Amino acid sequence: NHPNIIKVLQHGHVLDRDHGRLPAYMMDLGRCSVAALLETGWHNKAAAEAAQRDVGWALQHLHAAGLGHMDVKPGNWLVTNKFTAPDGETQLQLRLIDAGGAGRLHKGHVKSCTAEYAHPMQRGVSRLGPNVNVRKVVIKAFFDWYALRLSIFQLSNSDSDNGTATDEQILQKASETLASDKEFVLQAVQEGGKEVLFFVSETLLNDTEVVMEAIRQEGAKKVLFAYRALQSNKQIVMEAVKHNGLVLSEVSKTLQNDKEVVMEAVRQKGLALRYASEKLRSDKQVVMEAVRQEGFALRYACDTFKNDKEIVMAAVRQHGCALECACEALQNDPELVMEAHHPDCPKRASKFYQGYIQGAKIASQVAQGFKIVQSLAHRVDQWLISSCNW
Repeated sequence: NHPNIIKVLQHGHVLDRDHGRLPAYMMDLGRCSVAALLETGWHNKAAAEAAQRDVGWALQHLHAAGLGHMDVKPGNWLVTNKFTAPDGETQLQLRLIDAGGAGRLHKGHVKSCTAEYAHPMQRGVSRLGPNVNVRKVVIKAFFDWYALRLSIFQLSNSDSDNGTATDEQILQKASETLASDKEFVLQAVQEGGKEVLFFVSETLLNDTEVVMEAIRQEGAKKVLFAYRALQSNKQIVMEAVKHNGLVLSEVSKTLQNDKEVVMEAVRQKGLALRYASEKLRSDKQVVMEAVRQEGFALRYACDTFKNDKEIVMAAVRQHGCALECACEALQNDPELVMEAHHPDCPKRASKFYQGYIQGAKIASQVAQGFKIVQSLAHRVDQWLISSCNW
């Protein structure tokens, strides 16, 4: 029940010789469709303004109810009133009709659409190619808004008198315009995820805000894997690794060898060191940052740092069991073994190191006992000497 959506007055069935009983509806069809105005070139600008206001309001109502229309086009807008505004300009009132292909947003599937006004994803096109089974396409609100924006562009730019451009050319230009419209693309990405990026302009494909919105929807690894052009975009990669350091696995070799990018990645996830270049896995600053975030990152450091007590100590303080990644000599280092089992260690060493730890304690106790025996022996000697002198 909306002033800009056509009302069904009565409904029933009619008999058809070939198909039997078919559904029939009675409604007030108004004056004419906007498609008819488009053909004559009359009042196109007025229709464009009315569509923005009336059809846009009708779509908001449908979407709020969880429904998508899926066939928004001038042929499905009826002119219900025409009047002259105080400024002398002609104004129209429109109503949206033909919801035969409507369905539940994010649940139902597209049944049919008018290809000229449908978003490529609505037609079943993806970055992997066309999908002949359009029924697999889930209904999304931005499909309706795309068709509305396309239609308004067509009405605003049609020139029937001069015939300078065909409808096909105008709609193609409208599609290119929307592909560069950041506000619309952001709205589409929020619903359609990374697939929308396949249909945007090159400028927006490299726009940090647009790409990060896709990453928020589906994750950085999926987005960077799907669009290899983004894997060499340092600005986007820097933002991505701040959210998930392991994205480093999907970036270009050049950026895997970029210290600034790698430092940001290991700062967020130490294990990202695994995907750094060999050169940076041999960089002490990078390795230290990685093991401080995740002790087991030591596993991916070059052998030099597995023999570096300072690096190993930092790794063990983060995770006691990281000691197993060190060289054999340092695995038997009493100070490191004791640190791995220290009460303040966030994650103490596993049972694997209990023997080392116990051995270190015994060795410490034996050493302490030996010192006590030495002290007693020295005192006895002193006593004997004093006794003899006496």
